Amino acid sequence: MSTSKFHRIIAGIHGENGKRWLSELPARLKKWQEEHHADILPPFELSYNYVAPVKFHDGRSAVFKLGFSSKEIVQEIHALENFKGGNIAGILEADPDNEWLLIEQLTPGKMLKESTVSDSEGVKIAASILPTLWEKPSTDDFPKVKDWAKGLEKLRSRFQGGTGPLPPHLVEKAEFLFSHLLENEREVFLLHGDLHHGNILFDADRGWTAIDAKGLIGEKEYDCIQFLMNELLEQSNPFEILSHRIDLFCELLHLDPERMIQWGFCHSVLSASWSTEEGGDSWKWGISCAELFDRLLS
Repeated sequence: MSTSKFHRIIAGIHGENGKRWLSELPARLKKWQEEHHADILPPFELSYNYVAPVKFHDGRSAVFKLGFSSKEIVQEIHALENFKGGNIAGILEADPDNEWLLIEQLTPGKMLKESTVSDSEGVKIAASILPTLWEKPSTDDFPKVKDWAKGLEKLRSRFQGGTGPLPPHLVEKAEFLFSHLLENEREVFLLHGDLHHGNILFDADRGWTAIDAKGLIGEKEYDCIQFLMNELLEQSNPFEILSHRIDLFCELLHLDPERMIQWGFCHSVLSASWSTEEGGDSWKWGISCAELFDRLLS
């Protein structure tokens, strides 16, 4: 993702506060480097946080992450503390008051999406990581799926009760399904919340390892959704790939395919609603995924 797109996302979501944060970013990065005797290298692909490798003058390496919100940084810290011992890059140092943390650097750090493994092997890798993370949450401070689902209420509010550019029938169906699933919610765990091909990196010592946990309380099936959607529409046969991914995840992790499909449909529409905050037509990706899940529902 280009820096210009990163700026558009931050400004689109956070408005004037986001623009001010972006304008202050260069000075904050310079000050941090001076205070910590380190060099922040060119950033990784950026989305909602500023993330870059950092090299300390004493030779140590790490990954520097600066977030817009101290609340989100605190949440990630708590999630990584909860996942300690799991197959995920851990915290080295953190300053939530100043919205930054240092994370273990994985070497060589090649993303799963850049590898040549087959799609099935990719699912198997993700399925081997997730159970090392799933635990009962140590605190109730994490967001829950029902909290995320309120994003559809915000969509309605933003468009005066309408659905903006999103197809009304898909939003209505997602609202109904979210309500049904949450009323009949099964056992919940602390989930990674964003495990996909770009958040699984190869480390020479640890093998395939997760990064960038969100921390979300929900059913295990929900934690497979981001991987199901990712790198999907680029496939020559996305419907078949989606169906196969679901079957394989459910077989390997003993999950419920029907609930995974239902959660997947809901989350795809929710993702599209979030994208309307960014401007442009990035919401189309979520809707295209939702339409594939909807075919499986049918």
